[in-house]
Amino acid sequence: MLADLAFALMMAVARRVVEGDQFVRAGRWRTWTPKLMLGRDVWGATLGIIGWGAIGQAVGAVPAASA
Repeated sequence: MLADLAFALMMAVARRVVEGDQFVRAGRWRTWTPKLMLGRDVWGATLGIIGWGAIGQAVGAVPAASA
């Protein structure tokens, strides 16, 4: 459960979810463009995990399960 939350937060940062929400709420969104709020592609990226206890191992298992 905690590992899923940690992975979801990493994805939200990479995909600029909060920034996109603020952009829309501020009324700055006019139309869709392919590169608008695209964020970073995480496929093939290296995931650094500090600590390899139970939570660290669970966080490391989440992207491996989705590959």
